[in-house]
Amino acid sequence: MKPRYPFISFIAAILIFSIALPAVADDLDSAVTSARGSALSILSEAESIAVASARAQAAAENPFHADLNPLLGICDSVGEVVGVGPNVGRIFEEFAASGSHWSLITAGSWTSMGTGQTRGADGYLYVSVVFCEGGVPPAPTPTTAVPVTTTTVTTPPQPVPTPATATPVEPIPALTWLELDPVDRELCPLITGESPEGDMSEGFCII
Repeated sequence: MKPRYPFISFIAAILIFSIALPAVADDLDSAVTSARGSALSILSEAESIAVASARAQAAAENPFHADLNPLLGICDSVGEVVGVGPNVGRIFEEFAASGSHWSLITAGSWTSMGTGQTRGADGYLYVSVVFCEGGVPPAPTPTTAVPVTTTTVTTPPQPVPTPATATPVEPIPALTWLELDPVDRELCPLITGESPEGDMSEGFCII
C-alpha cells in the first residue's frame, strides 16, 4: 500500500531576470485549474495561509514554505508549492518542468486549495498554492418536509339536560270590574289600594 504523507512541500525558485508584469488577482487560481483540468473548491483556512505565505516570502525576498500544521486539524493531508518569478505564467512553466512540483499540483486526491501571490520590492512575484485533502464541509442536506397528520377529534354528543319541572304558576285571576254606583270614594281605595284621589268618575274600581 502506498504510504500517505500528511505534509508535503516543494519550492520552485525561479530567478529569471526580465520585466516584471502585474499579477492579475485570479490568474493563479486559473493556472492551477488549467494544470489540473478542473477547479478545486477554495478552503478559507488554506487561502489565509497561502496569502500570508506569499506576503512573507515577498517581504524576505526569498521563497520558503509556510507552516501547514494548523491545517492538519481540518485536512487529512496538506501540501504547498511556492515559486518566484516575473509572472504566474512563467512560474507555472517552471512548475511543469519539475516532476515533483507538477505531481503535487495535479494530484487527484486534493479536494480544496488556497492561493496567494504578492509582488515584492525586488519586482518579482511570489506565489503560494496550498492544497488540502478532505476538509471541505459536506453539502447541506436538503430539508425534507415532514408530513402533517391531521387528526379529527369527534366530540361525543352531550346529553341534553332534562328541563327542570316547571313550578306551576298560579293563574292570574282576571281583572274584575267592581261597579260602585254611586262611587264610594272611601270603599274603592280600601279594595284596590289606589289613592282615593284617583279618577273614579266612571264609577269603577279595578280589583
